[in-house]
Amino acid sequence: MVSRSYSGGSWATRVAVRRPHLRQNPIQLYWSRPLSWYQQQRPVAKKKAAKRSNRKVRKVAWNNRIGQSIEERPEHVNQREEFGHWEIDLVVGRQGTKPVIMTLVERKTRKSLYVLIKNKTQKAVIQAVKRAHRRVKGDFTQVFKSITAGNGSEFLDGEGLKKAAKCGEVYYAHPFSSWERGSNENGNRILRRFLPKGTDFSTLKPKELQRIEDWVNHYPRKIFGYKTANDMYEAVAWGAKFNTTMRQLNLQSTHDICNSILY
Repeated sequence: MVSRSYSGGSWATRVAVRRPHLRQNPIQLYWSRPLSWYQQQRPVAKKKAAKRSNRKVRKVAWNNRIGQSIEERPEHVNQREEFGHWEIDLVVGRQGTKPVIMTLVERKTRKSLYVLIKNKTQKAVIQAVKRAHRRVKGDFTQVFKSITAGNGSEFLDGEGLKKAAKCGEVYYAHPFSSWERGSNENGNRILRRFLPKGTDFSTLKPKELQRIEDWVNHYPRKIFGYKTANDMYEAVAWGAKFNTTMRQLNLQSTHDICNSILY
């Protein structure tokens, strides 16, 4: 099978074949099985088929009656037309261990941010959001506009999350409706390729997690014409910054014109 190595991982055949036309520098193709460096060390455990349930889904979680429902999220956010709206989740490690990985995925560009935290408490999650926020470049009001979360107790401090991310609103999905955070769930599945269920995160080093994050964000996506999440994020973030600058210049020009007329 044809694949391409990137930072220790590997690309699928269709990605390795289609990606080169987007770059000036040619890449070297070789024959190998598409396994990541981490999969070779930590084999993926077999998953049991999930049982279907006809149980009706509640619209409101009993432990989260004051949170903003995803039903109130604007349509342009639902359609991924605007940049700056994120989905948040926690990926847990081996049963009986406390460290978890907080994952943030931007809905429009699929840019992922991973933060290793010591436990699942609200305080730890808010601190992790602050750390992720500091890593993001650009105008924070444009980068973080909203966050969509599940109804776990670790996310119920909506006001704390808004202050930590400096965003406008935190929306909560319906109970047992993980598909409403589809970008996050898909991102978590990619992360599990490197860190399968049962992995002890207490042995995971931040540099190792950063290496995985870089691989995920540099992986060419078919949905973007085999551009990467980083490609899309940088393009959209630059455009948002440019628009903000132009608005500021326009306001300044208007202010100068008014002053010249008045004085």
